[in-house]
Amino acid sequence: MLADRWVRTCTWWSDLRMRAREARGASAVEYAVLLALIIGILILVIEAVGEKSSGNYEKLDTSWP
Repeated sequence: MLADRWVRTCTWWSDLRMRAREARGASAVEYAVLLALIIGILILVIEAVGEKSSGNYEKLDTSWP
C-alpha cells in the first residue's frame, strides 16, 4: 500500500515537472492554485496526525509510573 502511494506520488511529481517544462503547460496561476491546495491538504493531515499523536502521548504520560 505504501509502495503504491510512493509510485503514484513519484509519477505525479514527474508529470508535474514535465508539464512545467512544456510551453503549453499550465500557467503560473494554475500552479499557484495547485500548490495552495497541496499545502492546505498537508496542513489538515499534519493537524490530524498531531492530534492523534498528542492523545497517545498523553495516555502514555498518565500511565507512566
